[in-house]
Amino acid sequence: MLEVLIYLLLDPMFGPLIILPLAFIVSYALWSILMRARNKIGPFRHIVNGLAFVGVIVHELSHFLICKLLGVPTDKIKVKLLDEVTRQVNPHGSVSLKNDKKMSFMQDFMVTFAPLYISTWLFFWSLSIVLTPSFDDFIRVLAGLFCASLLMGAAPSHQDFVTMVASFKSDPRYSIYQIFLVLLSGLSIWLITTYYNIRLAFNFLYFVIIGFLYFILKYLFRGINKLIFLSRSEGLSTSNRVKLGAFTRKRFKPAKPYKLGIEEPHW
Repeated sequence: MLEVLIYLLLDPMFGPLIILPLAFIVSYALWSILMRARNKIGPFRHIVNGLAFVGVIVHELSHFLICKLLGVPTDKIKVKLLDEVTRQVNPHGSVSLKNDKKMSFMQDFMVTFAPLYISTWLFFWSLSIVLTPSFDDFIRVLAGLFCASLLMGAAPSHQDFVTMVASFKSDPRYSIYQIFLVLLSGLSIWLITTYYNIRLAFNFLYFVIIGFLYFILKYLFRGINKLIFLSRSEGLSTSNRVKLGAFTRKRFKPAKPYKLGIEEPHW
């Protein structure tokens, strides 16, 4: 069992699928504990608030970046340190869309979990600096503080999940279809890379390729669907022409009686 777990952790595709849920649990727990206990730790609360504020900045920038990559028009990004009502320190932020544009479920899914993936990737990058003695001690300390900020802001917020669920409910059939395409794309890439023993330089490239295959399959199935629709419509039009011919042919007109030598009755 342990060997299987180690294999999955080292796998470039399944590794993140295990690490990211763990990062979510740690981030959610760390944010909940520190933000509730910050008023009880005296002057150290300023450090907690500062770390949380940096984490919120990365969180909202991650949302904004993925929106731009997916072509979702954004209006503005907000990051605030103080609460608008109580004026108490409460780091928070938001990214608003232009004209209240609705996203598909898969777009909303990627935007929702963007902070988790980006913050986790930045965390391991910063952690490598902390563990490298060749860097200056001051830089290593800053990298360590940045690691803490990233862990605090990595988890998607409650509102992020609410928006994602609403996107699914708005069109559940298409949402399930999108999930099917993602699973099919991921399974195909995993089988190909495993069978041919392909190893890419960076793990995120696997997910980029999965994204490309997702769109290839999406438009491939869309093209097949259009071909089927056109063939059916042509078949229906042909059958309609056959049926209409029976009603549009020349009607039989009997000859006049006097032309046949029959005297017409008079009354």
